[in-house]
Amino acid sequence: PVPAVRVSRQGETAIGLYRPGSLRVTLFLDANNDGIWDEDELPAAAVSLAVIRDDKPWVLETGVDGSVSLSSLAPGTYQIQVETESLPSRALPVEIRSAQVRGGEATDMHVPIPMRQISFSQFGDPGITCAGKSAVCDDD
Repeated sequence: PVPAVRVSRQGETAIGLYRPGSLRVTLFLDANNDGIWDEDELPAAAVSLAVIRDDKPWVLETGVDGSVSLSSLAPGTYQIQVETESLPSRALPVEIRSAQVRGGEATDMHVPIPMRQISFSQFGDPGITCAGKSAVCDDD
């Protein structure tokens, strides 16, 4: 257990113990925009995100595996906000997500980065669309 002191906005003080939890957030480039990390989709490396609790942000950058990890967190709800400016050029903005951290537990969250679809109809082939950093194409 970790000692904790919490002061409310009304000035009330609470003192107690909690079991810390951990949070791992992994971002991936969702080429087909289905919200599921498929084998051919890439992790979103070097993307900035903020993990926020009680209006206090931790600003982090994802590693080559698309993830960030935080440990020794107090139990509670954390907001995950991806910084749009740090996304690849064809990525669309990501909605703010919530993660629930429980004492003594590890929370793992995958966040899809939706990608703009590219149509090759302007190049004379209306049947091919591509998305994602790896140019995953579907010709059906």
